[in-house]
Amino acid sequence: MNRFYKIFIFLTLFIGSSLVANAQDLSFKVGLSGTVTELDATGEELTGLDPQERNTRTESLFGAYASAFAEIQVNILSIGISRSQDLESETTENKRGTNDSNGDQGTNKVQVDIQDIYTVYAKIDLDFLPVPTGNLYVKGGMITADLITNETLATGSSYGDTELEGYMGGVGYERDMPVGEGLFVRAELAHTQFDPISLVSTKKSATGAFNRIKLDTLEGQSLTLSVGKAF
Repeated sequence: MNRFYKIFIFLTLFIGSSLVANAQDLSFKVGLSGTVTELDATGEELTGLDPQERNTRTESLFGAYASAFAEIQVNILSIGISRSQDLESETTENKRGTNDSNGDQGTNKVQVDIQDIYTVYAKIDLDFLPVPTGNLYVKGGMITADLITNETLATGSSYGDTELEGYMGGVGYERDMPVGEGLFVRAELAHTQFDPISLVSTKKSATGAFNRIKLDTLEGQSLTLSVGKAF
């Protein structure tokens, strides 16, 4: 729930300050976006006690998702919030043999859901750069989401859920559409980076230790196309 307090306070402060501005400089925008992204993930699993086994893995993740956004704009500054659709990973299966030193013999299956993905951001129009028929902008913000782990482990153990937090920054281009009053389109290239997380198993392994998994890095680029309407 901490994320919603941050979002609420952030938006309340901006809306309150915006209302004291000239009403002619204030506008409201809503829209829909489609994003394709590539994320590089590096993590490790620590099992056992003595000796402790460390398994490191690096993955490249590709995905596409939709989102909706709403913004309040005053002059060249916009403050917005977007909500992305939930994401589901494929199920990963790992079979351990009877000679496993930590006693984790059997089949392990892991599947991850990322839910309630919110981004709170600031967007600044670069009006001083002459661009025909449109304008360039820079954008930065904070991302929060719930990471839901769904696993079936040979040990009968499980890993809890946690909250992801990260940051994004990017550049984009916006222009009005030739048809429809207030309609606009955007193209945006951004970089996203999430904070490291660590999860501890609920049961001890055969060696008497709690297994632990760490996500050291999760970052990458995304390309987003949007269509919206200004009021």
